[in-house]
Amino acid sequence: MEASPRFQENKARLEASYAYVTAAREVARLPASDQKARDELAGRIDIRDRLDDDATAVWGAVEIMGRSRNSFIDDRAYRLFTAAMTGSAVRPIDPAVADAFEQLAALEPRLRELGDGDKERQLELVGFGVRGSDPLLRSDVAANVLRLYGKAKRGDPVDLERPWFETQGHGGVITGGIGRRRPQARN
Repeated sequence: MEASPRFQENKARLEASYAYVTAAREVARLPASDQKARDELAGRIDIRDRLDDDATAVWGAVEIMGRSRNSFIDDRAYRLFTAAMTGSAVRPIDPAVADAFEQLAALEPRLRELGDGDKERQLELVGFGVRGSDPLLRSDVAANVLRLYGKAKRGDPVDLERPWFETQGHGGVITGGIGRRRPQARN
């Protein structure tokens, strides 16, 4: 199977897509403004010309990054890459959700490192199962803020009118898992 021309073609396309993803993530880690980072990325990979020459790999990179926007770096890489592709301004994260996330990240910096599919790690950092002493990080509010932030990064609609302490639909964070029990109140 590995020797088939179709396999080799798909492998080359995937490798080219991941080269774009890697470049976008490297630039996303830079401490530059979004606009400067977008320009840096556009210059590094000459994205406007690549759209004509290597459109399949470019769109493959957009798809890969679009599915993994659960950390600040991955989200910023996606926003920078798509802005560089279109020559438009970098789209911001919803300010209310971004502010709430920043407050949580100030308490728990490891939240910035969460990636796609890190639900188990998320449960270690926010929600009732957290062993730390900060009551905010142990709250359902923190779990919901993290969920809302993830939705906003993906471009999904975010309902800011509902209370953030309320579990919001089936996509909400389940802060209890198998073998985990909600701690009893200590009054």
